Amino acid sequence: MSSNAQIIAEYLHLYASGNAEQASLFLSDDVSFHGPMQQQLRGKAEVSEVIGHVPKGSTNLRILRQWEDGNDVCSIYEYDVNLPSGPVALLATEWHTLQGGKITSILINFDTGVFAANRRR
Repeated sequence: MSSNAQIIAEYLHLYASGNAEQASLFLSDDVSFHGPMQQQLRGKAEVSEVIGHVPKGSTNLRILRQWEDGNDVCSIYEYDVNLPSGPVALLATEWHTLQGGKITSILINFDTGVFAANRRR
């Protein structure tokens, strides 16, 4: 059986590569999501829609540090995001809570200025 940290590592790699359909399989039906751009979302459908908006061509996710404490996993990672203005290395943190191998809660934090600067160009 996979550890919660292994489950999250697989989810993050799918998510960051733009494979939202496969990443969504890791979500519970009543998953909650809190992030800097979407604020609070609830339910697999809403969260799946958000993770489907990862810029296409995003690659090379690197988990810099990951902690597991029971059902909670915290990850600090960096991945390359291809924006119209060019590639950017995005640093992010995520705190996930899991129950029965499914993600029930996601809290994500990253610098939204990367995307705002791209819109101004």
